[in-house]
Amino acid sequence: MQPISRRLKFYREKANLSPSALSMLTGIDVSVILDIEKGRLRPDMEVLTAFAHACDVSVDELLVFQAEPEIKGPHKDTFGSLEDDTIYFEAPFDHIDI
Repeated sequence: MQPISRRLKFYREKANLSPSALSMLTGIDVSVILDIEKGRLRPDMEVLTAFAHACDVSVDELLVFQAEPEIKGPHKDTFGSLEDDTIYFEAPFDHIDI
């Protein structure tokens, strides 16, 4: 599991917010945001809530980071890349009669 500091920075960047923009949205001083992202400070629930609201994510998402899924094994090539949000299925049949 990634430290909270990395998760907060990840979601701030994902929301295309600079530390100063996040500061303006949340009222949290830029130096505090940077100290949290560097692991020097631990955020309390009030800070997490403000951060989540500004980044348009839930507090749960901030606390439990979900990495991109990785397909391993013999079916990796069958499924292709997950970056395009396309879902691929292997059908147990050759064709469908309608």
